[in-house]
Amino acid sequence: MPEGASARVPLTRTHQRIWHEELKDGTSSTIRYEIQPRGVLKVFDGDIMHNLLKGQELDNFVIAAQTYYEKVAHDLYHSGEEDEESTVLA
Repeated sequence: MPEGASARVPLTRTHQRIWHEELKDGTSSTIRYEIQPRGVLKVFDGDIMHNLLKGQELDNFVIAAQTYYEKVAHDLYHSGEEDEESTVLA
């Protein structure tokens, strides 16, 4: 992602992920990822061409989705608790 850009990945449906970027110059773009039985379909906002993810892009998507899931699950179920890693044994 370019320096100065912001991004949001809201969960809209169980089979879709949305990536939205807003750049410092005021431009923005939205990419929708649809999880389908045949793979992950990448759909650009306003574009009629759709592509299935493959190779490194697919690997990166899987890692990002897993990381997002783990962070949300941690924040949801461990809110207000001290992490085990940060506990200092005396």
